[in-house]
Amino acid sequence: MIRQSLLDYPDIFVFSDEEGFTPHILTFGIKGVRGEVIVHAFEDYDIFISTTSACSSKAGKPAGTLIAMGVDKDKAQSAVRLSLDLENDMSQVEQFLTKLKLIYNQTRKVR
Repeated sequence: MIRQSLLDYPDIFVFSDEEGFTPHILTFGIKGVRGEVIVHAFEDYDIFISTTSACSSKAGKPAGTLIAMGVDKDKAQSAVRLSLDLENDMSQVEQFLTKLKLIYNQTRKVR
């Protein structure tokens, strides 16, 4: 549901494929918006996502895995990571999608 909703936005790209990726981790970006900006925007709504994987350093470089996959640097710098677990429910998914729409619209000027 989240992945498909992200694909409905013209300036959002999803790095997580339907096949071959862990289903509870979703990596996406908003064109022209640095990942840190997206992370802080969600933090304002008490939704916590990350710009990096759990095992990576905070070196300020675009995601090495994405670069290795052939993703260009600008897109890689916009990447954020959403992780879900069994504790998450549909109301939280809906809250995420509602806040995403707000953040997407707020970042329209930089795209």
